[in-house]
Amino acid sequence: MSEQHSQTDDLLSSLVAENRATRAALTRFEATMAQLSSEQRISAEKQANAVVQYLSSSLPASLDKSISREVKTSVVPAVCQTMDGMCSEVSKRLEATEASVKDSVSKMTKSKALIEAVSQATSIAVQPHVTANCREILQNTLIPTVEHICQNLFLRLNESFSRGTREFVHQVQVYLEKKSKERVDEMTKNVRQSVDRHLQTSERYMQASVRNLQESLAIPDLQGPIERAVHEAVQGLGAAVHQSLAG
Repeated sequence: MSEQHSQTDDLLSSLVAENRATRAALTRFEATMAQLSSEQRISAEKQANAVVQYLSSSLPASLDKSISREVKTSVVPAVCQTMDGMCSEVSKRLEATEASVKDSVSKMTKSKALIEAVSQATSIAVQPHVTANCREILQNTLIPTVEHICQNLFLRLNESFSRGTREFVHQVQVYLEKKSKERVDEMTKNVRQSVDRHLQTSERYMQASVRNLQESLAIPDLQGPIERAVHEAVQGLGAAVHQSLAG
């Protein structure tokens, strides 16, 4: 039993030792492979650089000529032909699209529903701005201008009315003064005529009374002086009346 246990321990020890040796060999192999890969990569890069340098030094001249010749003989005509075809196709499609767009636009412009919708949308979009602008114009420009114009107009009307009123009152005063003067002159003339007639009547009456008195008294010597006295008294009274009317 102890011998079997000892053999097992020896076997395990040998397996562990072999495992360690295998790991060490794998580590050395990986290091060798890494070194080989690095050397191969460097070698490949050197070879690639050499090939590139060779191609760069030997191929450009002939390659440029070949490419230029191929471009002129093959590429340019093919591209031109392709472009011509594309331009023709694009032109046809543009013409068809233009006709379709014109037809669609014509139908849209003749559509009553579209016109109403556009009008309604435009009205809804523009109405607030128009209202605000109109209110601003009214408050800031139109109303102050109208107030200023009305104020100036009222001032001018007031001045014209006052001046016209003064002129009218002056004309009325002149007219009334003229008419009053004419009326006064006419009344004075009438009064003078009435006074003259009254004085003449009074003088005739007094002269008749004096004659009757003289005849009744039968004093011929007093007839002349009495008549002169009566005549002078009547003339003095008339002169006083005329003077008072003239004053």
